[in-house]
Amino acid sequence: MEFMKKHAFFLICGVVGLLSILLMIWGMTGLGNVKDQMNQVKSLDDSLSAYLKPAGKTGPINNQAIDLQTQRITKTRDYYGEVSKFLDKLGPVRPLMEGLFPDPPEEQSISMRSKFCGPYKEAIDNLPKLLSAGLPPTKEDVDAAAEYIKRKQQEEKLSVPSEPAKPTTGPKPPTPAPKGPPGYTPVIPVSPTPSQPKQEETGPPSVLKRWEAIEAAAPKDPALLAALSRAREIFCYTTPESFQVVPKIYQRPDDAPPMDQIWWAQLTYWIQEDLVRSLAAVNNQAAQLIQQKNSSEEPWVGNLPLKEIASIRLSDYVTENSTRKDTSDRFPPTDPTAYFTHQVGQDIFDTINARLILVVDVRSLPMVLNDLVDNRFKTILNVNYDAIAPDDTFKGRIYGPDPVVRATIDMQIFLFWRDYVPFMPKKIREQLGTEELFANLMKEKGSNAPPAPEPPPAPGP
Repeated sequence: MEFMKKHAFFLICGVVGLLSILLMIWGMTGLGNVKDQMNQVKSLDDSLSAYLKPAGKTGPINNQAIDLQTQRITKTRDYYGEVSKFLDKLGPVRPLMEGLFPDPPEEQSISMRSKFCGPYKEAIDNLPKLLSAGLPPTKEDVDAAAEYIKRKQQEEKLSVPSEPAKPTTGPKPPTPAPKGPPGYTPVIPVSPTPSQPKQEETGPPSVLKRWEAIEAAAPKDPALLAALSRAREIFCYTTPESFQVVPKIYQRPDDAPPMDQIWWAQLTYWIQEDLVRSLAAVNNQAAQLIQQKNSSEEPWVGNLPLKEIASIRLSDYVTENSTRKDTSDRFPPTDPTAYFTHQVGQDIFDTINARLILVVDVRSLPMVLNDLVDNRFKTILNVNYDAIAPDDTFKGRIYGPDPVVRATIDMQIFLFWRDYVPFMPKKIREQLGTEELFANLMKEKGSNAPPAPEPPPAPGP
């Protein structure tokens, strides 16, 4: 105690010195953080200064960036204006049932939703008619052909010539086609005459000879006669599996399906109808050229570009969250990374992928691809094709003497909101985030419902 009293001054000075040293060390170790903070402040100041002119001058200095942005906005507006004009030329989309979209009145909801099933089924069943298409021959067709051949043979046995046959020279005159069963049109090969020269065919000689032999054998073979007769009556083949349907709506006409299913049925019908009309135009144009070139030749499956629509299938909406890969030969993927475009829906349109499986004349494949996207908002994403081996029996589908391929075509279809959102049910709008757009469109139209369709033109005299 006496020691501390005598040396108190020195002890206090030592404690103060020790604290000073500790404070010095702590300050030196914290200088790094201070420096980092100062650098961050300086960096922020430099960034902000880049947008201002030097002292004494006013206004931004980055005029080039602003000009580029202004040009981009102007081009976007001009492009959208051109798209809108083109959409106007294509005409408005029309629903299968008026008053149902976007949502029916609550008190009539069940009744109106159940009534949609009938028009939907009728519209899907009408797609083959747009193509002048038909089914391959059925068992009933073969039985009818067999009955026809049997009756024809009996008529030939009972017929007695009124005078002995006289030798003739020159080609044999055409044989008239006898009358067959109701609704059945058999094909009887017609021999060439001086007034009707033999039609010129294209293809390897071996194929043409086999084809001529098949036509000659048709009147004696029921299956072959049924197949050839059906092929001569139509432009291409379709089956019930050719088109995509919503089974709960197509197969149950008395049900009242929910609006999201009705919307999907309506949307997929719109897309398929547009594709079908494009494909029908390919065959219709070729049919006109055939008739202009040779009035005695009739267009049919064997001489037209499109032979069969095996399948049309559509994906769900393609978004950034879509993940479904290619899991089926018929359905396209929804994953945007599955194709080179990586395209997803944007602020003015939605995207849906389509996969078409077609049988076409190999020489006409480029023309078919061009007509599918010509003057349409579609993009070809991928094309694969395989040659179809000739069927020597020709009993079933008859594609003609020329080589054909089975082509799988993947496409991306753009659906512009301007046309489709006004019909979109509330549940779908909420899923896609188009509720605000819907309100704006309805405000522009001055109504809370889609515009009523224009009345059909009055029939002519």
